[in-house]
Amino acid sequence: MYEAWDGDLQHGIDGCDLATTLEIRDNFAINAKEGNIEGQDFWLIFCTKSLHTIKKPFKCKWGIKFEEGDEVVAGKYYQKWGDSDSSYVLLKDSHVVYMYAH
Repeated sequence: MYEAWDGDLQHGIDGCDLATTLEIRDNFAINAKEGNIEGQDFWLIFCTKSLHTIKKPFKCKWGIKFEEGDEVVAGKYYQKWGDSDSSYVLLKDSHVVYMYAH
């Protein structure tokens, strides 16, 4: 991320700034909602579509509504696999997850 970032790191980086550095096939983590049923602190995502603007409103598989003009990144989830805390497998046949860039 630091190699791709040419901004001023002293003032922090927000989600939109980070989202602009993502490219297709990048892996990244996002915070999971506290108290989620899977008990996870974060989700690992494989980027399938970099930052883009929604052209038509829609509701994703998980019930989140997106409106025209929303800026989002799209990807596929990784799932924790086995007993190791560092072992994950890409769910390439799963539904696409859309994330707001803010």
